[in-house]
Amino acid sequence: MRPRVLFISRKWPPAVGGMESYSKTLADSLAKHCEVELLVLPGRPDGRPPSLGAYGVFVLKAMWRVFRSPKRYHHLILGDVLLFPAGLVAAATASRCSRTVILYGLDLVYQRRPGLIPRIYRLFLKAFVSTQAKFHHKVAISAHTRSLAEGVGVRDVSVIVPAIPDSALVNARPADELLPDAFNAVPRRILYFGRLIHRKGVDWFAARVLPYLPHDVTLFVVGSPTDPAYAETVARRPRVEYLGRLPDNVLSAMIVRSHVVVMPNVTSVADGDAEGFGLVAVEASALGAILVASRLQGITDAVIDGQTGTLVAAEDAVAWIEAVTSLLEEGEDARLERRRVAHAMSREAYSVERLGQAFFNLLESGYIAAPHANGAQCP
Repeated sequence: MRPRVLFISRKWPPAVGGMESYSKTLADSLAKHCEVELLVLPGRPDGRPPSLGAYGVFVLKAMWRVFRSPKRYHHLILGDVLLFPAGLVAAATASRCSRTVILYGLDLVYQRRPGLIPRIYRLFLKAFVSTQAKFHHKVAISAHTRSLAEGVGVRDVSVIVPAIPDSALVNARPADELLPDAFNAVPRRILYFGRLIHRKGVDWFAARVLPYLPHDVTLFVVGSPTDPAYAETVARRPRVEYLGRLPDNVLSAMIVRSHVVVMPNVTSVADGDAEGFGLVAVEASALGAILVASRLQGITDAVIDGQTGTLVAAEDAVAWIEAVTSLLEEGEDARLERRRVAHAMSREAYSVERLGQAFFNLLESGYIAAPHANGAQCP
């Protein structure tokens, strides 16, 4: 009989983000090993996360579901730390159930932000830390996230990195015929894609690196203006073409046709933010990008240096100029080999099969095989 899993997550599509991708991909990959039942809170149709009130109601719903459910599950997986009260309910009603909570970088540093809600969240996080012995597994999505967890007092944290998401971007057929005219018009192209916020570093790159690259190089920026003022600053930089959001098949073609794709993250000025993993790096390398990324935070788990991309010290302008220039000057055969290796290695190292097997092995390693006296396993 296959193990039965109750997977509870408030990080779920159509909300857009790395946490949502991880939850959805994990649930799909575990379904190959277990009988998975879902209790999830979908995002809003426009891609935004649910409201704060919806979060609160969902936590109560998760606790009630665990309390009232027949004791038929071997494993309970909670998609993030905010759901830990449901794990406490499970610990009180069926102690032989394996209980796992997933940890993300932002969930661990949010409590550092100013304001009333972060202060309340800080107390909530402390409550989880004080009751962590009730959980068999605490899973971080990167080594950096594990270090953040250890910094707030969480012990015995395992690391299982995300897989390549089953996203529209990764699955898109590159539409070369729809490439922007501005992109086709320049000899050499550097691409940044993702959110336009300070810690992603694209303005730092445009100001500190781009001016010192060969004059025939243009930086193309694709992404929603999460911070409109920041996006406007980036768009005004010389030799920068800001294109806003583009269809996935166009962005896919740009990733493949760009000479270099950059992920120049910087240390955030906001203490309550972090790059827990860096899913953009995995998406880019899976498509065969020639990637340069900052050796910073969770990105070091998202890039295999020298194979799926090149890691460079964050905010070291000289090192960035040297690394990007070197890649721009490579011959076509060397570039094709880089793309081939990046594509093959990322598809292997970040495969959905690897994610599902690693998580399943972890669950089974902590599972108490002996059933309850009444034959039950978990609420």
